[in-house]
Amino acid sequence: MLVSNGVIVPLAHPEPDLNPDVQHPVRNEGDTMRMFEDAVWTYFGYPNAVWAERCTLCRGTASRTGKPCAETLSCWHLELWEHGKLMRSRPGLYPTFQEACTALIEILQNLGLFSTAKLSRGNIKVIRTGEPADGYPSLGTDRLLILYALSERTRDAIKNEMTRWAKAPGGECLIPVRRGCWGLEDMLGDWRKWNERASGVLQEGTSAGLEK
Repeated sequence: MLVSNGVIVPLAHPEPDLNPDVQHPVRNEGDTMRMFEDAVWTYFGYPNAVWAERCTLCRGTASRTGKPCAETLSCWHLELWEHGKLMRSRPGLYPTFQEACTALIEILQNLGLFSTAKLSRGNIKVIRTGEPADGYPSLGTDRLLILYALSERTRDAIKNEMTRWAKAPGGECLIPVRRGCWGLEDMLGDWRKWNERASGVLQEGTSAGLEK
């Protein structure tokens, strides 16, 4: 179940999580997924101690050294925009974008691929920093779901499931993906070049290395 401000939205009971990249407890029947809202986002699977620690290490290392740590390099964001090309490939299947996102999260949770996510409560500025650029809407503002992955392997598995969910052959080319949060580029530069900047700091974080 999803619980937000006392309102329960049923979710199917997930199978035990067998994916080592997804760091949350295995849930039992009747458990709930943590949620909370701020002025901009609804967060799924958060507050989460693992993610809180990762974010602290990531931002602390970036501000102190100007370089990414292992937590930064292994943090992948997959973007689903309400009027992006992937959603446009399946018009009318869900009454609202919110319901479409909830259904997708449920699928990923059942497959053991879900870690955490956030959904914008309204339209936000479309920031086109992910790849491929073809997945972005033509609008200046839109609603956005961000799904998080902790390795390239899980990132690619989520992309495959999103494509299957959308019934869009070749849909992997319609899902913008990037490393890390938007604001980190002010300290670290273009995320595509973070590997080059990472020398000498990868042992500062909790990860012993980067899993593919």
